[in-house]
Amino acid sequence: MATEQKPWADGPLPLLDTTSWKSTDAKEHMSIQMGLEMVAAHNGMIRGMNAICLQGPNIHDPQDVADFLFFCQMWCVSLEHHHDSEEKFLFPDLTAYTGKPDLMSENIEQHKTFHDGLDAFQNYASETAPEQYRWEDMKKIIDAFVPSLYAHLEAEVPTLLALRDYDNAELKKIWKRTEDYAKDNKDPRMKDIICFAIGNIDRTHEDGLHKNFPPFPFFVPYVAHYLWGRKHSGSWRLSPCDAWGQPRSMPFA
Repeated sequence: MATEQKPWADGPLPLLDTTSWKSTDAKEHMSIQMGLEMVAAHNGMIRGMNAICLQGPNIHDPQDVADFLFFCQMWCVSLEHHHDSEEKFLFPDLTAYTGKPDLMSENIEQHKTFHDGLDAFQNYASETAPEQYRWEDMKKIIDAFVPSLYAHLEAEVPTLLALRDYDNAELKKIWKRTEDYAKDNKDPRMKDIICFAIGNIDRTHEDGLHKNFPPFPFFVPYVAHYLWGRKHSGSWRLSPCDAWGQPRSMPFA
C-alpha cells in the first residue's frame, strides 16, 4: 500500500509565482529583480504561516509547544522587520524619486488592515504558557487577519513591476538602501530573524529561480545552522526548509 505523502508548506495558502511576468533575464530591468526578490521574501512568510497551520493542531507536549510558540513569535518578528524596512526606506524613497505621493499609499494602507490581528497573534504566541495553548484559540486569531495579509502580499508585487519606466540605476540605489537596512540594522533579535528566514526560503522553487535569495554571504547558512541556531534548535526543526534552502519534511505536519 502506498504511503500517503505528508503535506508541505506550499499550502494551504498558495505560494506566489512569477509565471505570468518573469523575464528570461531577471536583470533586464531592476523592477523585475525587485519583483522577484519581493516574491521570494513574501513566499518565505507564506511558508512560515503554512508551517504553523499544518503543525499547530498536532503539537501537544509542553516542550514541543514552547518551541512552536517561539517559532510563531519569530514569524511575527520577521514580518514586522520586513515591513519596517519597507516603511522606513523603500516606500518613502520610491515616493520621493517618482514624485508620486500616492504611489505606495495603497500598500501602506494594507499594512494597517492586518496590524491589530498581527499584534493579537504575537501576544498569544508570547504570553501563552505551553499548558494553556489551544490550537482552536490560535486558529481564530489567524483566520481573522491572515486573509488581509495574504491579499497585501499578492498586491505589493505589481506595484514594483509598474516601475519599469523609471531609471534602472536609481531603482538599484533605492533597493540597495532598503536591503542594507534590512541586513545591517541593530535589532538584537537579528540572529533569530535570520535563522527563521533561511528556514522558510525554498531555493528550489520555480526551478531554482530564487536560488540566490536571500543575498547573504555564502557562509551565513553555516553560521546560522551551527552557531546562531543552537539556542532555539527545537523551534527551527519546525521550519519547512533546511539552512541551505532545501525542502524537508516537517515533524508535526
